[in-house]
Amino acid sequence: MLLTIATPTLFIVYFGLLPQLLSALDLIVPKTVNVKLGERFEIPCLEHLTNTEVQVEWFWENPGSRKRVLYKRGSATLVENGFTWGEKFSMVMQVARLIHNSEYTCRVKHSGGKKEQMTNLRVYVQPGIQIKKTDKPIEVDGSLAEIARCNISEAYPKPQITWYKDEVQLKPSDENVDVEDFITKDEKYSGESVLKYRVHKDDGKASYYCNVQVQRTGYGRNSSSIQVTLHYPADEVNLNVFPEYIAEGGKATITCKTNGNPPPLIVLFKDDKEFQNPLTAPYTMQPASRKDSGLYKCEIKTSKGGAITSQKTIIIHYLDPVSLKGLSQPAEKGENITLTCSGDASGSVVYHWTKDGVSMTTRGENQTITNVGYQDSGTYICYAYLTRTVGDMPELHESNSGFLNIKGSPEFLEEQTMFRVMPIISSKNISCRAYAYPKPVVNWTGAIIEENNKWNGTTSIFRTEIALEKPWNFFGSSVTCDIHNEYGSVTREYNVISLFYVILLVFVLLLIVTFIIVIIYRKRKRTSKHNLLTPYFSMEHQTGQPELDVDFVTENMLTNLTLLILIIRCRLKILSMLLLIILIEMERLMEELHRRILKRIPRMHLIALTFDLIQLLLPYLSPSSSSQRLMQICQTWLQAT
Repeated sequence: MLLTIATPTLFIVYFGLLPQLLSALDLIVPKTVNVKLGERFEIPCLEHLTNTEVQVEWFWENPGSRKRVLYKRGSATLVENGFTWGEKFSMVMQVARLIHNSEYTCRVKHSGGKKEQMTNLRVYVQPGIQIKKTDKPIEVDGSLAEIARCNISEAYPKPQITWYKDEVQLKPSDENVDVEDFITKDEKYSGESVLKYRVHKDDGKASYYCNVQVQRTGYGRNSSSIQVTLHYPADEVNLNVFPEYIAEGGKATITCKTNGNPPPLIVLFKDDKEFQNPLTAPYTMQPASRKDSGLYKCEIKTSKGGAITSQKTIIIHYLDPVSLKGLSQPAEKGENITLTCSGDASGSVVYHWTKDGVSMTTRGENQTITNVGYQDSGTYICYAYLTRTVGDMPELHESNSGFLNIKGSPEFLEEQTMFRVMPIISSKNISCRAYAYPKPVVNWTGAIIEENNKWNGTTSIFRTEIALEKPWNFFGSSVTCDIHNEYGSVTREYNVISLFYVILLVFVLLLIVTFIIVIIYRKRKRTSKHNLLTPYFSMEHQTGQPELDVDFVTENMLTNLTLLILIIRCRLKILSMLLLIILIEMERLMEELHRRILKRIPRMHLIALTFDLIQLLLPYLSPSSSSQRLMQICQTWLQAT
């Protein structure tokens, strides 16, 4: 009964643990191991196991035989031939030798079976490499010529030598390539490889090197690069000029280049005449002159006695200072004139004109002006530009300027108003401005205090200014400005009126309007109680207040008018005080009217109306500082009120 039960249990335990045991015995032996001669190597077998029943062995597979060099089972171990144990049941050798080049096998045994796996150990030696190019220049004649030799020493295993030109492998199968290897073995390998190559002219800057690769390891080393000297005859010559566009005063360089090596002798010609023989370095023109322009040619001789040439025409561009004609003498008004701008240049010239800084539409070296007048006078500038022929051509330009004077009868400079209003208590300046050439003479007629004249001979502008006499002498008076020279004259008359009379007229009109209102009021009061002023009297009749005192109003207005006449000859500050007094009296009168008649009209509206009247009269007062002061007084009074 117990055996029947135990047998299935042991079967389940054995076959349940067996897959785990087999999976734990997965070997980790690499297929190939490369090691440099004299260095330590270590080859792992499997991961660490705690099962002491596992047996691990390493075998050295010599040709035709197998030799065990390592053994371990539990605490029992065996080591031979200098091999030792390492981690992960690895085989360790402290110093690799050439005899260790072989195959090795790791075998693992346990109760469930065994496993083994082989590895290939490769011990290599990197060779010494030295490349040596041929000593003599190589003639480019179409034959195979020795380029270089690649020497190697103490390589193991047998090396493979490959040649490269500009990073491209040279294959012996190519008809232009020939490689010969001379390798010998004395425990290690030594020898050389010789490269022969059919060179061309364009191989003069090519680089060559050899690569030495040790067999079975895949390791390789490159030698240093070398270049060889080629000899070949020249079959062309090129003449180059820098820069392409040359301005006079600049720098230019002529270079002759050939494709021969060694370079042949070069002769430089100018206009078919020998110029530099031989030309050993670039020819430099600094500073370049227009005399350097011409046909330049480079020439070389061939081995057969012929000549190869290259030529180019060189132009030194220039633009001389331009001259401006037609402005030396003043032009007479009404005639036609032509201004001419010209200058010597190496090419086509474009002209541009301006007058007083403003561009003119006409292009070309000639500028024609018909029926000239004073408006045509001014500064004329002519700009000359050398036409560009290439993109990087610097701009050459010159300019010249002059002033055009127009002579003739005077012309007033602008339209001026013919009416002048003089300020109170001050003289008035009146000016006349006119174009005139030659210098004119001016005559003024009228009440004049002083006269000041200025004339600009460059712009032909004449200015004259006068100061008039005292303003109360002018009521409908006039002054006349007459400007004349040898070609004619112009006259302008100015009508002058004093602001004194304007203000006096305004006050008289105000007085008349006041009397008319009073008369209308008294007349309508007699004829009807329902007249125009009835809305303003209704409240007064109900309250029983006294009627408007007409004598009082008239007396105040006459008093103010008399005061104005007495101080009319005082300075502007006194007049400002007078106007302030009148303003106060008018305000008091408005209060009386408001109290007696116009109670329904807001008081501030009347004050604002009076202030607007003062503002209307102030622009005619001079000087402006006094007017501003009067404005400030009125504003202060209005705010206080």
